[in-house]
Amino acid sequence: MLAFREAHEGQTVRTIIGTCESRPHEISFHPMPPTFTNYAQWKAGWLKYRTVSEGDARKIIAGLKSQ
Repeated sequence: MLAFREAHEGQTVRTIIGTCESRPHEISFHPMPPTFTNYAQWKAGWLKYRTVSEGDARKIIAGLKSQ
């Protein structure tokens, strides 16, 4: 997802996986906040951040399994 956001910054997207669907929204992604000086450390921290609820994660998993 990080690579997708980096490549599509500023574009309008909608994420649909199984029955989990987001509203159309513009990606306003900043590769690294100015308070960080090391991209690898920032990226490692970003990858640990939960971006969906557990319920949505279950819907995503179910949708992927049904494919």
